[in-house]
Order: sequence, then C-alpha cells, then structure tokens
Amino acid sequence: MTDNAIYPSQPAYVEHNKGGSSAQPGFGQTTTVVMTQPGYAGQVVAMPRPPDYICGSIFACLCCFWPTGLLAIFYAYRARKLAAEGDMVGATSMANYARNLMITSIVIGVIWVVFVIVFRLTV
Repeated sequence: MTDNAIYPSQPAYVEHNKGGSSAQPGFGQTTTVVMTQPGYAGQVVAMPRPPDYICGSIFACLCCFWPTGLLAIFYAYRARKLAAEGDMVGATSMANYARNLMITSIVIGVIWVVFVIVFRLTV
C-alpha cells in the first residue's frame, strides 16, 4: 500500500499550492494530504425482548391466589413498559419478578384447592 492511497470511506483533505515560477512540473508545488485513520467502531449488543408474563399473571390473579397475582400483574406491566422504552435489563428484571410471583400464586392456589377438597372429603 502506498502512502498516498485514499480510502473511500475516509475523509481526505487535499491542498494544492501552485506557487513558484518554474515551468517544470512538480517543482515548487506543495501537496498536503490529510487522512484519518480508521477508529474503533463500537459494538451494539441487541438483547431480545423478554416475555412480560401478563397473560399468566392475569390467570394467576383470577384463578389462583389474588394477592400475589396482583403483584405479578404489576411487575408484568412494568416489564412491558420498560421493554417499550428500550431498557431490556430492567424489563428482564421485572419479568423475572412477575414470573416468580405468578408461579407462587399458582402454587398457593393449587395447595389451597387441594386443602379444600381434602377438608370437604374428611368432614
């Protein structure tokens, strides 16, 4: 590669000073070439949109244990809102809270139903 090569993606500044009274080509002429070196191009890491668990949270609230179901709906809504704003780390955190509360609500609901069935059969 030569020193005067100009890359198409790089800006270049060329100045010709045609001073001097000589008739010979190249004598008394000044050429300045300023080039920029390729810099570091930052990496963009695209995180996938996390699931917000809104449907499961509504099911857990209506059919299982409503106190933790309501909290699951709240965190699922926050996860959806943060994902829409582009904060995928916060959305993932809120989605994990919603998932855990949804599972807790379903487990408590199942235990409660089993308890009621066993209580009705024994009494």
